[in-house]
Amino acid sequence: MKRADSQLLVIFGASGDLTGRKLLPALFELFIGDMLPEHFAILGAARTGYTDEEFRAEQRKHILEARGNKETNSAELDKFLRILFYLAFDSTNSAPNSWPARLRHSGRLLQPPYARKAKRPVSWCGRSRRTGGSATPDSSCTHP
Repeated sequence: MKRADSQLLVIFGASGDLTGRKLLPALFELFIGDMLPEHFAILGAARTGYTDEEFRAEQRKHILEARGNKETNSAELDKFLRILFYLAFDSTNSAPNSWPARLRHSGRLLQPPYARKAKRPVSWCGRSRRTGGSATPDSSCTHP
């Protein structure tokens, strides 16, 4: 099975507690461990009326709080927050132009300058796929 080069993770209910306490701090750990795909973006979607910048500022606080005493590289956190976007919508509003244009924009999030470039390719199991070096896939990993 071929690994997807571009991925957009959509988190519904992104303004909620689970996203700030668990999901985004865990994704940040994957980011700093260089385990996310080459072109990767996160689109948070919820009813709360955040802009991208407001959502990023709120999530910055949550990530720093979740990391506790761990040292956090501010530049790395800024890079991570640049792949984070937000879509405010009301699922009960069926008006044709209520939020589809913003959602259509989400496909462009995987194109530079938004998308993150990975430093090395990663397999599905999260192990490096470099050849010739000491980093090799886990023997239990059956993914390419």
